[in-house]
Amino acid sequence: MIDGDFRMNVSKVDDPVDGNPSAASGAGNIANGTHLRAENGIPTYVSLVRHHVHTAVITATAQGELWLLVGSDSGNEGTTSLYYQSINVLMTPVSE
Repeated sequence: MIDGDFRMNVSKVDDPVDGNPSAASGAGNIANGTHLRAENGIPTYVSLVRHHVHTAVITATAQGELWLLVGSDSGNEGTTSLYYQSINVLMTPVSE
């Protein structure tokens, strides 16, 4: 924590290469197949479901703590509204 703010120090890369696993990975895109706006100018919202398996091994702190990072990355210059209805996580312990 710096000046009351949490600072991220995770590796987020679009295409991890051998020997450089990413702490963050993408679950796909949010293209919903609709036009940007309905005829009346009101945004069109579509409920999407994404399933993703993060394959890099993540190490917890000595106290067993982890942070879950959920976010979006966009090259779109316009406004994008995302509403996460639910996020389900299953973590599997791995022996070294």
